[in-house]
Amino acid sequence: MYVHEGTGSNKDKFVMYFNGGGFCGQPGLAQTLEDCYQTSKGKLGTTTVYPS
Repeated sequence: MYVHEGTGSNKDKFVMYFNGGGFCGQPGLAQTLEDCYQTSKGKLGTTTVYPS
């Protein structure tokens, strides 16, 4: 997620951007939990790979 605060006449506004593609899910609960855990360990599970 990115948040950009407004400036000038828009200083009381902000933009939020949610990067898509991080969905995780499988037919069963155990598989879904494992899939989501594995997704969290990759580039889709962190914002540390985003540019400043």
